[in-house]
Amino acid sequence: MGSTLRIVIGATTYTVNAPQYGYTVNVVLPFHFQKVSPKGYRVWDDGTAYGYRECECTFIASTTAAAALIDILRSATKFRGVPGIIRLAAGSGFYPAGPDYGDVGDFGASIIEFSPIESMVSPYKHTTIRVKFVVTSLPTPTTPTPVAQGPLQIGTVTGLRFPNTFGAIDNAYNLSAVTTRTGAVYSIAGRPESDSQHTTLKMICNASKAFQLVHYLTAHIRTGTVSITCANSLLFGPENFAYSVFSCQMIQQEIRISHVSFNRFEFDLNFYLISAS
Repeated sequence: MGSTLRIVIGATTYTVNAPQYGYTVNVVLPFHFQKVSPKGYRVWDDGTAYGYRECECTFIASTTAAAALIDILRSATKFRGVPGIIRLAAGSGFYPAGPDYGDVGDFGASIIEFSPIESMVSPYKHTTIRVKFVVTSLPTPTTPTPVAQGPLQIGTVTGLRFPNTFGAIDNAYNLSAVTTRTGAVYSIAGRPESDSQHTTLKMICNASKAFQLVHYLTAHIRTGTVSITCANSLLFGPENFAYSVFSCQMIQQEIRISHVSFNRFEFDLNFYLISAS
């Protein structure tokens, strides 16, 4: 990532190179789940006032620039325990709070970890520095023009690309069996209504689709029911191949988003199947 960002502490502005691709944003959600019998979940959402975003990124800097960055991070009067602002110009390419808040504007931030990782031979006299911060305030994002990538639909978000695999299926069938020494099998099979089905979708999105999907799930759906629409899919295993609409609940307390390269975001979404039609 060749752009720069500005760190504002009080009345002073420091300019540093942007972090490397591969940085992650963790969307921490205030959700709670409890399994219930015969299947399903009881869910709680503490509300939109709770939850936060944290970013973990790596900078590669020359000796001089690395020393200046570490000085900003460790000084008691600068970014060490002092809240600051990460100020991004239009087109910065850095999304410190995730794709749904964009790459431009003022992001309040508080450093929670930093450490030099490696003194590098190539590039010569460069250092890698890992930084982790919590985003404390957010700009108002501008919705990008959507660019469709595929036929998958989650809720009202259309044009999503299929994961490279249909889904990491985790189906639990309520069957308990005991084999005796003679080979006889004694089993207790629960009713099919108690079988549960989950899947993990490893999403790959461009910036516009990542914006739409993450915003939709965190701002609108949260712990509510969401539909996944796709015909002839194996999202929930071959027994559900004939169905095209899956009513689901998102079962996770965080969404960990990796900005892998220009215009490419990757993150896992975990869903519990309520019904299919």
